[in-house]
Amino acid sequence: LLQALGDLYPSDAKIALLERLTKLYPEAGAKGILAQSGSDAVSAALKTAKLATNKPGVLAFSGAYHGLGYGPLAACGLRESYRAPFATELSAHVSFAAYPATAESAAQSLEACRARLRQGDVGAVLIEPVLGRGGVVAPPAGFLSELQRLAAEQGALFVADEIWTGLGRAGTWLSTIEQGVVPDLICLGKGLGGGLPLSAVVGRASVLQSWRREAEVVHT
Repeated sequence: LLQALGDLYPSDAKIALLERLTKLYPEAGAKGILAQSGSDAVSAALKTAKLATNKPGVLAFSGAYHGLGYGPLAACGLRESYRAPFATELSAHVSFAAYPATAESAAQSLEACRARLRQGDVGAVLIEPVLGRGGVVAPPAGFLSELQRLAAEQGALFVADEIWTGLGRAGTWLSTIEQGVVPDLICLGKGLGGGLPLSAVVGRASVLQSWRREAEVVHT
């Protein structure tokens, strides 16, 4: 597996792992991409969203941590000090909404998300189903499902960063599924590699098929 992460000659271990991971996704025909860190998985998900929607915008949340690679860093709402030195090189198409802890703040956040999504250029809504490094905050019931509905209404993909919560780390295989939400893309990491640098993106086949193009477009 360590020598066969590339796209040309996958190892049998890579194929077996992806077959098991994609079975966690509750729709038939799910696809997956292996990566080498949580940040890399988020990068792959953001790339996929751009390919699938052709929209550059990303809607992320305050307090969220998605990694420190350039793509995820642009959507990092945890600490301004992470972003500030590189601000001129980060995507200008990322907007932030408040991550809610109460029903009242959830309503306010959803209204802000609705307004941003109506501008029509957001291709990905990126969220942690439980805010991790930002304070271990669980959103109010119904927030994720309504956010997903708003995203779908405006043609944006719903991307769940389950690097902290997924694979049993929050008590279930996938926190979003437990909350009644099926994201378009799910990022996995941390517990996946058992100490080895390994992560993944799994999701809806129709979305991940957007990597198939006449000219080679690849993420390895």
